[in-house]
Amino acid sequence: MPDHRGSFPWPMLQAPPDPQHLVEMLRAHVKFAHRLPGGLRASLKFHDLTGLRLRGWMLAGIDLTGCRLHRADFSSSDLTEAILFGADLQDAILDGARLCRADLRGARLRRVQMRQADLPGVDMREGILMQKREGDEAATCADDLADAEGASSRGSLLKGARLGRGLLGRVDLRGAQLQGSNFSGADLANANFGGCRLEGANFTGANLAGAQLEGAVLSGADFSGANLAEACLLGALVDDARLDRANLIGAKRTRTIANLDRSVAQIFYLHQQWIDSDGRDGARADLSGVDLRNLNLRGANLAAAVLHHADLRGADLSGAQLMMADMAVIDGRGIALAKADLRGVSLERAALMQGDLRGAQLGPMDIRGAAQWPANLTGARLEDARLSGANFSKAKLLGVDFTGADVAGADFTGANMDPAQDPGTA
Repeated sequence: MPDHRGSFPWPMLQAPPDPQHLVEMLRAHVKFAHRLPGGLRASLKFHDLTGLRLRGWMLAGIDLTGCRLHRADFSSSDLTEAILFGADLQDAILDGARLCRADLRGARLRRVQMRQADLPGVDMREGILMQKREGDEAATCADDLADAEGASSRGSLLKGARLGRGLLGRVDLRGAQLQGSNFSGADLANANFGGCRLEGANFTGANLAGAQLEGAVLSGADFSGANLAEACLLGALVDDARLDRANLIGAKRTRTIANLDRSVAQIFYLHQQWIDSDGRDGARADLSGVDLRNLNLRGANLAAAVLHHADLRGADLSGAQLMMADMAVIDGRGIALAKADLRGVSLERAALMQGDLRGAQLGPMDIRGAAQWPANLTGARLEDARLSGANFSKAKLLGVDFTGADVAGADFTGANMDPAQDPGTA
């Protein structure tokens, strides 16, 4: 039975080459890619290569135009400048693959896994595939829009990618590097951009309804005319982002103090009662998603308070008690936390660039009847932060960016970090 995409019939596909011939073709292609004698570029246009397994192969420049590659596995392969124009990669695996400047125009990428892939300059714009047929000069045989609905590219590098008007609904791009990428006019409904680097990205006219942009870096991004209805922008860094004519109805954004049910003073008073009574009286402080910029909170007791997604830029929390507080995905650029007690705190994916954490306690918290609870800074950004004398013992520090940070005298005993991660040489 012929496959169909939209209203266009998929081309008649050739059967895959026999295994021996395919291996010989790919070996010759490896020589071609390395510019060795006997090399020949592999062309497998319009073949049915369903389930093909080519993990770790050198496939730079290979021509897979119009191929059916359902469930194919290209994990860790090099597909630099590969031609996948109009290819059907539904359910394929490209984890760790290199697709720099690859041509994926008009490709079907539904539910593709591209985690930790390298895709700078990849072209996923619209493209109509044509094929000569008997009696016809040319015939259309593929949709014009790249379709990546439900794909996962978590942690991938896509700087300068060209996505055009592609269909990217529900795509998972959490933690991807997408600086300068072009999503103009793309359908990104319910896409997940949590924690992405999107500086200077172009979203003009894009549909981002219900999209997750939690903790994303959107500095200088252009959302002119974009639909951001019901999108989540909590914890996002939106400096200099253009939002002209953008639809922000129902979008989740930082709340102002004026919109709280109680004054900050009342919240702190009830929180102290809650602490003193072991939770029997008062109320736990919930300042999640609240704009607390530049507030003087020196020495405040906010132990176990809920502050996730709060805007704490320039806030002074020097000497504050923040044990076991939830401060995940805060915008804490320039925050003062010198000598603060942050044992067991959650600062996951927090933006703490240029923060002052000198002498802060970020070790584990002793929990009655339980093991020690470590501070969690997974994915936090500490570029140019002052960390001298801070205690990070046993802290979770995977993916933390210490670039330019002053860590003189800081204690990292027993900290959980990547073996290649060395704060002392950041």
